Amino acid sequence: MDLETSKALFDKRCVALNLSDKSIFLYNRVLVKFGEYMQEQGLEGVEEVSTQDLRNYLSGLSLTMNDTTRKIHFMCLRVFYNFLYRDCLITSNPITSVETPKVAHKELNTFSRLELKQIMSSFDLSTF
Repeated sequence: MDLETSKALFDKRCVALNLSDKSIFLYNRVLVKFGEYMQEQGLEGVEEVSTQDLRNYLSGLSLTMNDTTRKIHFMCLRVFYNFLYRDCLITSNPITSVETPKVAHKELNTFSRLELKQIMSSFDLSTF
C-alpha cells in the first residue's frame, strides 16, 4: 500500500478519535517528510520500509533537527506504524525494533537559599 493511501486511512482514524487539529497537522507534516525520504530511497509502499530504513531516516534527521524534534518524528511514526499493523494493513511492524531516541535533560537554574530568603521577605505581610 502506498503512503498516500495509508495516510488517508490514518487521517480518518485520527478524526474518528477526535484528535486535535494540531495533532493531525503534526502527523501529516511528519508523514510528508517521511514520504520524501521514502521516495529518495526508492521505497514505494509502507510495507517495504524496514527497521533499518527507519533508523537511517531518524539518524539523518539528527543532522538538521534537534533531539526533541527527532523524538517527535519517532513518536509520530510509531503511532502510524502501530495503526497500520493493528489494522492488518502491514504484516510486520518495523518500528517495534527501533529504540526511542534519547533526549538530554536540561538542568534548570534554581534559586539559591539566599535568593529564596530575599524573595520570601520581600512580600508585604500587612496586605495579606
